[in-house]
Formats: sequence, C-alpha cells, structure tokens
Amino acid sequence: MPDIKDLLNDIIHDTDNSYTDTSGKKPENPNVQYFDKGQFREKLSMNVLKDIICAMMHDETKDLDGMIDASIMRHINDNYNGSCYCYLKTACDKLKSPILGNIIQEIEEKCNCVAQEACETKDPKAAERSIDTKEILRNVDNYKELRERLKQKVSQQVIQDVSNAITGNDAPVFPNLDKSLADKAKEKTENKEKMPPLSDDVATESVILKMSGAIVTESYMNKQPISTEEGMNRAIVEYCIVQMDALFKQYNNSNGYTRYLK
Repeated sequence: MPDIKDLLNDIIHDTDNSYTDTSGKKPENPNVQYFDKGQFREKLSMNVLKDIICAMMHDETKDLDGMIDASIMRHINDNYNGSCYCYLKTACDKLKSPILGNIIQEIEEKCNCVAQEACETKDPKAAERSIDTKEILRNVDNYKELRERLKQKVSQQVIQDVSNAITGNDAPVFPNLDKSLADKAKEKTENKEKMPPLSDDVATESVILKMSGAIVTESYMNKQPISTEEGMNRAIVEYCIVQMDALFKQYNNSNGYTRYLK
C-alpha cells in the first residue's frame, strides 16, 4: 500500500496555528431540550471524513452519498470501534496536527453555538439548518491545500491501480477517472508490440479489482446481489478509507484490505 502520510509533512507541521481543545466546553444553559450535542458533533465529524474521501475520489461521487456514509460508519463501528469524532481526535493527537486541531475546535465551537441557539429559540430544526460542514472546513487554514493534494494524489493512485489490469472494454466508474483509464488502455493497446510482455501476476495486479470481485461475491452470498459497477464503486471507497487510515496513522487489525484480500 502506498505510504501517503508523507503528504502531510509540508502542510500539517509548517504552520503556526495554535490548537486549544474545547471538547469540555459547555453551552451557557446546559438544560437544552431540543439539541443532542454529541449526536450533532458526530454528524459533523462524519462529514469531515466524508469530505476527505470525496476529495480522494476526485469529487466524482454523484449518487454515492449513501454508499460512502455506510462504508465510513461500518469502518468506524466494526474496525475502529469508536466514533468519527474520536477518530479525528486520535489522529490529531498522533500527528500533533494544527489542521486537525483546528477542525476539532471548529466542530466544538459550532456545537456550542447551535446548542445555545436551540436553547434560546426552542427550535428543534436549529441543528438541521447548521449541518453545513464545508463552512467549518473553509475556516481551517491549509485544509484546502491538503484537500487538493489528496484529490490529485489518491485519485491518481486509483487510476494507476486499475489501469494495470484494464482493457478498453471496461465499464466506466467515475467520469473524470474513466477518461484517464480509457486513455491508458488505448495507449497500452497501441504500444502493445513495443512493450515487453507482462507476466500474469503483473497484468492482474489490481487491489481495487480484487476487492471489487470479493465485494460482489460477498453480496451474492448474503443474498443481496449487486452489480459489478456498484462493486467497483464500493471497492474504490474502501480503498480510499484505507488510504485515509494511513494518512492519519489510524492502524487497525481490520480494514477493507484485510476483509476482501484474504
């Protein structure tokens, strides 16, 4: 698995931003009837992780929201055995990262503001109107740069991984990635005579395709069959979650690789 945690070296550590943990901060009125701070904080944290995964998938995630949500929560519940917020906190502690620290601080401040609003207005819809995580991330210095680097780096890893085994007849997965995959397939076909023959191992060396086949098989065995396209999409999501774990030094005994590449 490519070691992508080095992506953080020039971004996370080269900043003077300070981080104050406000996780214990209470709203002025603790007797809020219409607001569950823990639940709201968890939604914001999950959306942060989702934004990172979407960046890794080059934001070609139309109609995949439910799949990404389910994959993240399955990973957090089954493999990490915690919460999305704890995932961010643990990553922040391990990396000593001002970026993650600022994200956590923004989440806490947002929770306290919404809690106060809900208390004052007695409006149960206050939290629903305040769930825009992108507003939080816009306030975090250097996050945009990190996101762009992940967008380019990991999506290119997806292309390289799949292109090792594709042919020109493979069905598309993501529009922008597909063009690159199709170009590589065409180039491979045109230069076939010029290239040395590949061994069977090299020709089929695709982590994503192997995971995709295992996912489709698992779904069939569970009497919930899915299409090969859905299997491919889920495999790419799982691939990106493994990359996120490596990026944030969240090492688990189980993940998409160990589950589907036994």
